[in-house]
Amino acid sequence: MKYELKKLNCPSYGATIDVDIKDRDTVFCSYCGTQIAIDDGETVVTHNINIHDDAKVIREENRHIENEKNRSTLKWILIGSVTLVLVMFIAYLLIHFLS
Repeated sequence: MKYELKKLNCPSYGATIDVDIKDRDTVFCSYCGTQIAIDDGETVVTHNINIHDDAKVIREENRHIENEKNRSTLKWILIGSVTLVLVMFIAYLLIHFLS
């Protein structure tokens, strides 16, 4: 079977599925636990099975929230650092040229 994967999203949750599908018939959404059948073009899928691992879903949601917080914190640290450097540079110029 030859698979060509362009983009795979969970039909229930909408999240991108990041998994190697080679030699697999199904994959699971790490956010909601939905089982997704990999169609080789010859198979007809007649049903969808949702298998929920609530703890795993909560861990993934928490990891996503934590990553967003870390990005926001890093952004403000960078803005603060650049501002501090600019203030110090302006202070240096004022002291140097006013002396």
